[in-house]
Amino acid sequence: MNNISSPHEQNVAHYYDTQTKPFYLDYWDEDDIHFGLFEPGETVDDLKVAIKRMTKTIAEPLKITQTDFVVDAGCGIGATAFDLINWYGCSVMGLTVSNYQVDMARSSATESGLQNKAKFEWADCSVHLPLDDNSVDAIISIESICHFSNRPVFFSECHRILKPGGYLAISDYTAQNSISTEDYETFIQPVCDAWFYPDLETGESHTKLLCNAGFDVLESVDFGESVLENAKILQQSYLIFLFQEAAGQKFPKDVKLWKRELKTKMDAWLKRHFTIYRLLARKNN
Repeated sequence: MNNISSPHEQNVAHYYDTQTKPFYLDYWDEDDIHFGLFEPGETVDDLKVAIKRMTKTIAEPLKITQTDFVVDAGCGIGATAFDLINWYGCSVMGLTVSNYQVDMARSSATESGLQNKAKFEWADCSVHLPLDDNSVDAIISIESICHFSNRPVFFSECHRILKPGGYLAISDYTAQNSISTEDYETFIQPVCDAWFYPDLETGESHTKLLCNAGFDVLESVDFGESVLENAKILQQSYLIFLFQEAAGQKFPKDVKLWKRELKTKMDAWLKRHFTIYRLLARKNN
């Protein structure tokens, strides 16, 4: 029996158990459920390329080799793990709080012949990472830490399982560093309520958490305009939902939830209160 640490994590698990396919895979991308990194002039037609560019940009500083063992914390249905294996030849363990995602990832690994390189396990990353001390060469986490209710424990666990000199690379949804309390309540709190985030860090607070866990933070980068096209895609999807709904089209029962999610994030993002940060950290002892 999986032990989930809090009602919040239970809600996150239920959300991804029930919404991974009908929302993310059907309406965003059939493999990856994270945002893209766009180059100037690219649009929604370039989303797949932008998504893979995001994965590559987060992964490259990890300096992964074919002998490395990598952990993907918040692995979705395994797309990032498969990319890392195909690009670098490493072995990967993906961790997620969603049993549905574990099952999908394991099935995909078998279908693609990567079951010996890719392993997927259930884990509540806010409590414990199911690996031995000093056993992991690198950790990647893409747009997942925002869901974790105890980030200090997560970063402490990352430090514990990494080998000395091992790297941790993350990208995460954040509020802007300079956001006011009023703007946080107006724009960010609705995002947290709709998308099952306990709250959102800033780039600066993420850096502080990593340092407190014993990491040296080597890079902290706001993707800024390079990820803004994602917000425009959300806005486009939201407007399409409204148009089709007004025209009498029938949607799955969860469409009201999806519309709420899309609106909160696009509003905060387009007004520049929401962004995505990339951070690279290293364990030195």
